[in-house]
Amino acid sequence: LGVTPPAEPRAGAFDRAVEFSTNETTVTRTVSVGFGSIQSGVDAAVEDDTDTVEVAAGTYKERNEIEADVQGLTIRGVGGTPTVQSPRNADTALEVNADGVTVENIEFEGDGSGTAVEIDADDTELLGVDARELGVGIEETSGTNTIRGSTVVGSGTGIVLDGDGGTAVEFVRIVGSADRGLVIRADDVDVFGATILGSTLGVDVREATGTVIEACTVRRNDIA
Repeated sequence: LGVTPPAEPRAGAFDRAVEFSTNETTVTRTVSVGFGSIQSGVDAAVEDDTDTVEVAAGTYKERNEIEADVQGLTIRGVGGTPTVQSPRNADTALEVNADGVTVENIEFEGDGSGTAVEIDADDTELLGVDARELGVGIEETSGTNTIRGSTVVGSGTGIVLDGDGGTAVEFVRIVGSADRGLVIRADDVDVFGATILGSTLGVDVREATGTVIEACTVRRNDIA
């Protein structure tokens, strides 16, 4: 029994119950439906409809950068944590360029170069986003956003905040950055409950006013 994936905001393979009837008898079968790449799920989402792209557990080898360009979109890993490997044809794995996007429970894995997530929008939420072995884990270039419960391990630079100011960074963990753990270039950033370990420079705040760093652990860095 073959099933054609419907145009839904999904990515990866999901089990689906399918009913068919013959001679007044209804039979239900469960089949695996392949929805393809994460980008295909984003492309199926509807603007301003708060659609959710459910990403099944597994490894995703996207050819190009994933563009989260649908306002109000949520991209969420379900049934485990899916892993997105660095795309072959781009420097950034996921670019958020629409307002109100949420990315949750996704892991990004690189080869020491490129960026896991670039935020070029407002009201973005990164929740439980992990980045490993990249040039930059998370980079904010505009907007006021929230990064919570995320982890960056083994990257050149962990998290860079250079947006419009007022971003909240809560309960993140940055480990083993070859250069800098947390870089703050925007005003009025609030950092709470962060752990920054084993970087060359733990926290770099420059040309930014109103920064609050509270209840954080910064240790085993060459310079705190």
